[in-house]
Amino acid sequence: MPSWHASISLYLVVDGLMHILALWALCPSRFKQG
Repeated sequence: MPSWHASISLYLVVDGLMHILALWALCPSRFKQG
């Protein structure tokens, strides 16, 4: 596997996690209510 492919994959994973954390921070009540 080329190193650039691993870098892109890692970037996409981190970017996805940041989006999830941002949504959780912006809408805490929605997640608490289930």
